[in-house]
Amino acid sequence: MSCLTFLKLSRAALARRDIVRRIVQRSPSVPRHAVAETTYAFAMTEDELSFARALLSVQSQLWLFRTHQRGFAGDFVVVDLSSPEPASRPVFAVELKLGARVRVHDGTPLQLRNAGFVVSQIGRTGVIDDAREPEMLTGDSRAVVEYFRA
Repeated sequence: MSCLTFLKLSRAALARRDIVRRIVQRSPSVPRHAVAETTYAFAMTEDELSFARALLSVQSQLWLFRTHQRGFAGDFVVVDLSSPEPASRPVFAVELKLGARVRVHDGTPLQLRNAGFVVSQIGRTGVIDDAREPEMLTGDSRAVVEYFRA
């Protein structure tokens, strides 16, 4: 079993349909025998892939991370790199819900209960402070893109 909790997705890489498999295959933390299972755990639906492409084309200062789908950390983590200081960068854990309006949660919804752990793992890369708490967002993919556009 892989110990990956997230994959960084770039705008250019999202042009490829097989991006998840390519990232997983290149990861030194995924044993060769676990590539298929790990790829499946990070796979994206057409709606999720469209969301990722739209989000990164709308806002160039955003970085997007795909979360492990069995990890209860939502679908994506979004980091706003507008600030030069990692400790000041806003972080959002996003769970896409077809047809739902965007909600910013005060508590932690079930599907996002481990988002803080994944955000701390992303923090270890230096992109954000590893103690940063994410804002929890749920909503339809198009509505979430509009949320970040505003």
